Amino acid sequence: MIFTSKKTYSVKDKRSETYMEVKGYEVTTHFAVHKESSKNWWVDHLPSGYKLKKMSSRDNAETLSNEIEGMMDWSHKEAPEVFRKSEYFRDFFRHVSEAIENNEDIPVAPEVLKYNLFFIEMDEVDERWDIFLQAWNELESLIGLSDVKETIMKIMQSIRGRKINEKMVKGSTPSYHMLFKGAAGTGKTEVARIVGMLFYAIGVVPEDRFLEVGRKDLVGEHVGETAPKTEKIINQAIGGVLFIDEAYALVSNTKNDFGNEAIEVLIKAMEDHREDFVVILAGYQGEMEELMDMNEGFRSRVRLHIPFSNYTLDELAQISKEMLNSKGCELDADAHLELASYLKLYEHQGVVDGNARTVRNLIEFVIEEMHTRTALTGEATNVVIAEDLKKAGNVSNDDPERLVKMKDEAVQELDNLVGMTELKNEVRRIMNTILLNEKRKEFNMEVEKSRMHMCFTGPPGTGKTTVARIMGKFFNGSGILSSGHFVEASRGDLVAEYLGQTAPKVNRKIKQSMGGVMFIDEAYNLITDEHDYFGKEAVSTLIQGMEDYHEDLVVILAGYSEDIKNMIDVNPGFKSRIGYYFDFPDYTAEDIVEISKRLLDSKGYDLSVDASQALEHHMIDFHQDEGHFGGNGRWADEFVKLAINCANQRLVNDGDLNELTPEKLQSIQKMDIDEAMKITRRKSGAI
Repeated sequence: MIFTSKKTYSVKDKRSETYMEVKGYEVTTHFAVHKESSKNWWVDHLPSGYKLKKMSSRDNAETLSNEIEGMMDWSHKEAPEVFRKSEYFRDFFRHVSEAIENNEDIPVAPEVLKYNLFFIEMDEVDERWDIFLQAWNELESLIGLSDVKETIMKIMQSIRGRKINEKMVKGSTPSYHMLFKGAAGTGKTEVARIVGMLFYAIGVVPEDRFLEVGRKDLVGEHVGETAPKTEKIINQAIGGVLFIDEAYALVSNTKNDFGNEAIEVLIKAMEDHREDFVVILAGYQGEMEELMDMNEGFRSRVRLHIPFSNYTLDELAQISKEMLNSKGCELDADAHLELASYLKLYEHQGVVDGNARTVRNLIEFVIEEMHTRTALTGEATNVVIAEDLKKAGNVSNDDPERLVKMKDEAVQELDNLVGMTELKNEVRRIMNTILLNEKRKEFNMEVEKSRMHMCFTGPPGTGKTTVARIMGKFFNGSGILSSGHFVEASRGDLVAEYLGQTAPKVNRKIKQSMGGVMFIDEAYNLITDEHDYFGKEAVSTLIQGMEDYHEDLVVILAGYSEDIKNMIDVNPGFKSRIGYYFDFPDYTAEDIVEISKRLLDSKGYDLSVDASQALEHHMIDFHQDEGHFGGNGRWADEFVKLAINCANQRLVNDGDLNELTPEKLQSIQKMDIDEAMKITRRKSGAI
């Protein structure tokens, strides 16, 4: 043990409250040790003469002196009083002393102990300490987020050190505005609330105030509304913490948007009131970094950037259990084992989209299944079993007979479509390849898994949407897609108006389509021109999704042939991800006749023989004159509606409605077809 020298100094006798001189050994700047009896050695606080702790040997006394020297400011006589006031320090001091005496590993001082001493020394052991302790414990108890917690704690250490040194070191108070960047459900709002409590407790902000806002709270709809609206929010937040979630939405892609005005007012306030409040901007990482790049004012004022990582499956499992416990529920042994499998259903590349937010919704489904089970058995319970998880996740094996039936129905529906002979042959070839690959798998033969994303090109009304639905059904029956459901999407569903909202919007639609078919009609409208950056972002995100989720997602791009070709040429990422191209030609006259007859039959109408002949003649003549039926199947649908209206008009004109019979009401005559075609030609300008 290292010590400086023998030393004579005064110590205070606890009983008599008088001082006496002793001869001991100076161990540190503020501590010495002296022998009181044949065995015991005291650790003495030199500035006050206070005998701090009796130890069994000199070595142990010196070890204890070294351990506590750097834990607080011992330079003043009142230091032992601080020691006595801190329950944390007394407990830790006792543990250290016992460990030294028993020759055990010396415990490391908990960080919160240093803050307790700090608050005592600042004479602020009051309501602020209680808030600090609550916030600190909440921060430490958060599941995962180790890097976030470490960063927050380092910031707090810096603040504590700055306050300790403020009498000696000159300089302005730094800005503590922050940027939280990460995926949804990673705890950004919760951590921001905790930071607000910590900052109030330690004196960064004067009030315990946390205000959470979004774009709608800051940006007005009309000229002159935004600045006052933003200033009102800032005034409400002064003294505390202002948390702006999805802050990137302040920047818009639309003309005459007032988001930039809100940003200007906010940036000015962040500088003018940097010591009066703290602004925390939050959102997705890429979008927040883009916001910083677009606004140098933000970058120069927000110096603390904290990334939030996605939760791991193990962390989400812990969060799930905590959520269940908070609702008074628990998992049985089998459910504990099943929980990881349940969460894995929602995982892609190690990440559950939505993180804790998604888990919260999943737990609600699980509890609903538990309640349903209770309703069936009549036995009250708060225990979740494995079967509840399976039903909530819909993970039970699908009925093989149902899948075979679905696959056969899809093939039959394709065969029943009017026309499309060559197209149906191409689609059937794919279906046959899939069926044979299934058989190859049964013999453990190598099967190359191809991407099933497709392009459907052709004019409107040629059956593209119908065939897409059939493909989804067949893929589900074949086991390629887990559900086969059909989701239609357009530019409005995928491209947002504000910065940072497009990628999440596309990802939400992809998530909605997972297991099925996402059908994007007129897909070339996703990008309107070379300056449509949000449209380009949508395409880029879509292409990435087509790659990442190709095992349980089929994207079908549809539209006019030339426009689709140009879009794919401009975005080569599509080429490597689209496996099949199908062209849907215009319907022939014979096809339109057959479609019209089927439509009339489905509506309960009968064509007379001469009406049927008239329909065929008119369609052939119209096709020869016009070259095509604009709208194809939709044209036929409109023509059939018109023919029915003409039949209704004829029946009214013929006389007494009381004499009408069901047969007359359901009959389409030649004159109805003639009149409908006459009106159609007049509308098209053919006559």
